[in-house]
Amino acid sequence: MKKINTIKILQNLFFPKNLKCVVCGRDKEENTDFNICNECLKKLDITFGKKVCLKCGRVINHMGDYCISCKNNNFYFDEARSFCVYKEPVSNLIKEYKFFNKKYLYTLFSECLLKAYDYYGIKADTAILVPVHENVTKQRKYNHIEFICRSFCEKSGMLKSDNVLIKVKDTSLQASLKGSDRKKNLENAFKVIDKKAIKGKSVLLIDDIITTNSTVNECARTLKQAGADKVTALIIAYV
Repeated sequence: MKKINTIKILQNLFFPKNLKCVVCGRDKEENTDFNICNECLKKLDITFGKKVCLKCGRVINHMGDYCISCKNNNFYFDEARSFCVYKEPVSNLIKEYKFFNKKYLYTLFSECLLKAYDYYGIKADTAILVPVHENVTKQRKYNHIEFICRSFCEKSGMLKSDNVLIKVKDTSLQASLKGSDRKKNLENAFKVIDKKAIKGKSVLLIDDIITTNSTVNECARTLKQAGADKVTALIIAYV
């Protein structure tokens, strides 16, 4: 894991020239990339420079290498890493992007993923987004993860494998369910339709939020049963 200047990363990531802060709307300081002001930036809880669970990537403050959940469960994914914690201002930005048609935010989120990808030294052969059911795409008018994944792959040079993993079951919204129900909700929800694209390969799974690991884990199970050698999840924010 390479050393990194967290303050510099944050400044280069969130301060563009001649733009207002996307969180509070105030004029912001002149800098290089993106668009969150100093005051809102202070609220951002990134994972860089902190001790994280070697499995799920959540920040831990106790002895040992794994969080309680990862100690007590056998997950199919090999590891997951997140850019930050799911709280303001990132939580509100993700909601606005997903549910209020603020599509322009995909560039910010793809940059968050790129910073985490570089910082944690992740290696993979191809990137696959966590799929949503076609009914969800029709309702929202666009696939929010598709935009982020495509932008990330363009910036990182990672191969993006399309039409490999699909969601065949229109499940209930995971956020409305408790832990045990989330796992049942996702049983047999995903299907690999192009096994050749992932056979023997290391797959990078892209998603916006990770909560109980259920979605990422079910995707990883499906991918590995279809022949994937390794599955690493790259996430914007963890709950």
